[in-house]
Amino acid sequence: MRWRKSNGVKSFKGYISLLPIKVRLSLKPKKDCAGTVDGTAELDNCNVCDADKTNDCVPDCDGVWDGIGAVLWETCYPTNTTYFNLTNSRLTGKIPPDIGNLTNLTGLYLWGNQLTGIPPEIGNLTNLIKLHLGGNELTGSIPVEIGNLTNLTYLGLSDNKLSGEIPQQVCDLIESNNLDINHILDGNNLTNTCE
Repeated sequence: MRWRKSNGVKSFKGYISLLPIKVRLSLKPKKDCAGTVDGTAELDNCNVCDADKTNDCVPDCDGVWDGIGAVLWETCYPTNTTYFNLTNSRLTGKIPPDIGNLTNLTGLYLWGNQLTGIPPEIGNLTNLIKLHLGGNELTGSIPVEIGNLTNLTYLGLSDNKLSGEIPQQVCDLIESNNLDINHILDGNNLTNTCE
């Protein structure tokens, strides 16, 4: 029996039985998904090839592997949500930062709750056309990130407890989108710096 090696493949010529038959067998080395001979990498649920079993991707709250999703007030909303209306729903506390994951939103209606804060992640919602946050208990200043919402045709922040100066980025948005500043000033303790 003779062993030969060519192109990394071991083969032999010889007799494997008592019959005088020559058989050529090729023993190809096993490669993993990364192409490593005798490697341990495998494709995970997100179709990523690696050998680390501790960093496997996980589904988001909507069951999408490596998705983002958003858990808001104990309910999961998929990232493709475009309309969100929880008006007069008795919501309390700050708006969860996960709201910023719903980047396909065009309408966000949270009017008439007891919400107390706006997260900076609100600025991720660049597809928003209407933002209704009036009639809550929002405190502090208006987040400058609202200035990122360049598609807005309505910005409602009235009847809250907002204070301080309106950020220049929001003033620029009001002017460029011809937004009604009274829907921001009314019922708040804001200084109009947009003039």
